[in-house]
Amino acid sequence: MDETGYTATLGELNAPGPDGFSRQTTATPTRQLSIRDGNGLTVFTARTADTPEAADRHIRSAGFQRTSDWLDGACSVNRIPATTLRRKRILVFGSVVAALIVVIGGCSALNAARQSKPTPTATSTYVPPFTASGTLTIESTTSIKRNLHNVYDRSNDNCSPMGGYEDLALDTAVEITGNNGKVVAVGRIKSGKQSPEPKNCVLSWAVDNVPSGQLIYTISFGHRSPVTLTEQELRSGYEGSIGSGS
Repeated sequence: MDETGYTATLGELNAPGPDGFSRQTTATPTRQLSIRDGNGLTVFTARTADTPEAADRHIRSAGFQRTSDWLDGACSVNRIPATTLRRKRILVFGSVVAALIVVIGGCSALNAARQSKPTPTATSTYVPPFTASGTLTIESTTSIKRNLHNVYDRSNDNCSPMGGYEDLALDTAVEITGNNGKVVAVGRIKSGKQSPEPKNCVLSWAVDNVPSGQLIYTISFGHRSPVTLTEQELRSGYEGSIGSGS
């Protein structure tokens, strides 16, 4: 997979400075951040606060790194090599092990000093699995099959992707991976609804029994490239999009 030649862009310009950011995080809504490859195909999209720091965090969470300064709401980005991501995971794991060694050593010393006192039994807190759900918007008015229910009221129209997006049909698998890239839960795309304006196809998905406490999560729809997310982002409901919007 080519790791270079990607471009990150911001939509919905609103009185930006030279770098494309207005930095008005409270008085203005979030903005759409998109990453496209050299062929113009969208590989990642998310809503971001109107600051370069927030945009950079989304870029890193998607597995990319910025390689140029922001200019008029755009910059060049490259994929972070898989070996680097694995190295970071190893470093995080090593830090956790080192911290456990320190804690265990400290506990041993404390127990030695308190031999005459009973040692309470430690219990771990169980965090149950959760259900992740959200939407995936197909931004392409020419690649959507519409199934009209009421010609007078189109607000409840069903829809399904066509053309290059047929792999994102109903019942398409939605996979979530956890530590070491292992698949930890699988769900599916459940339904598709036409949005009133713009007239895109909004797919709803859900994945049950997602385990808590993983160091890193990714989510992928069918054979599409996975997106890196935090546990909080999964719990809050991930809303992704793909397509050219035309």
